[in-house]
Amino acid sequence: LYLELGAGRTDFASLGQNYHHDHYLVSLGAGWSLTEGATRLGLRVGLGAYGELETIETDPPSAGGGGWVETVIPGLVLEHDISGGRRVVLRLADAILGPWFAVLDPAEYGIDHRFMILLGIRF
Repeated sequence: LYLELGAGRTDFASLGQNYHHDHYLVSLGAGWSLTEGATRLGLRVGLGAYGELETIETDPPSAGGGGWVETVIPGLVLEHDISGGRRVVLRLADAILGPWFAVLDPAEYGIDHRFMILLGIRF
């Protein structure tokens, strides 16, 4: 089982205005190892919430919109043992946004995606 918290930011300019998006992720899920050995492949599935907040950098800054939406997060994990009990971890995941309301009211709501690639060292 895992609990995952994440945050990120993207900055860009459009029509002479500077914008940035803050991205938030909270999920609870489970993972399974498909192989054993020094290099392992695994699956993860989580449920949670994904939030976005857009800010327009005017003086004073103004919020351009955003909010929270439910998400399902399937993913693949590739781990390789290195010295001292540490591991290199590569995770590919798809945050599927809005599946609940897309099923309940497909005429009004749709599904969106946020693809994530994470690379790190686990201690």
